[in-house]
Amino acid sequence: MAMTTNIVSLAKKRKEKKMAAREDAKETVSLTDVKSKFKAPEGMNFRDISAEKFRVYVFDSGAKVTINNPVYLNVSKNGGHRVFDASGVSHYIPYKWIHLYWEPRDGKPNFVL
Repeated sequence: MAMTTNIVSLAKKRKEKKMAAREDAKETVSLTDVKSKFKAPEGMNFRDISAEKFRVYVFDSGAKVTINNPVYLNVSKNGGHRVFDASGVSHYIPYKWIHLYWEPRDGKPNFVL
C-alpha cells in the first residue's frame, strides 16, 4: 500500500510541475504583451522586476500589501515604490513599510538591479 501511495504522490508532483511550467509559459507571453504597453513618464526610471512571482510589503500595523506578478519598479526620492504589475495595474506603496519580501521565479536571480 505504501508503494502505491508513493507512486501516486510522485505522479501528482510531476503533473503539478508540468502545470506550473505551462503557467510560466503563459505568464511569459502575457508579460511580453504587458511590457509592450507600459508607458513611463519621461525622466522616471523603472527597473524590470518581472523575475519576481510576487512581492509583499509589511507595515508596522501588521497590514500587508501583496502584488502578484510585478513587472516594473520605480523608487521615488522619498523611498515610495511605484509598481506596475502584469495585470496592467499601477500601485504606489508609500515608504512606511517595515519589511519587504518576494519570491523569484524558477531559475531567476533572487535579487535584480
